[in-house]
Amino acid sequence: AAEYANFSSVGQFLAWAIAKIMAGVVATARGDFLDVVSSIEQALAALSAETSLPWQLPGRLLLARAYAALG
Repeated sequence: AAEYANFSSVGQFLAWAIAKIMAGVVATARGDFLDVVSSIEQALAALSAETSLPWQLPGRLLLARAYAALG
């Protein structure tokens, strides 16, 4: 556990969430809306801090678009 604490950082979840949002953009372009929902829901769950507010808007827009496409 101590090794993991030294390895992880404060911005690790932010970076992971941004990567998930970018993967959601690619999945949206491909029309894989089930993948979009999965990626973006996980990303938004990780983006709970106020420092991540600029990334929540594109994530929420992608999620709304995916939900609309799925019906």
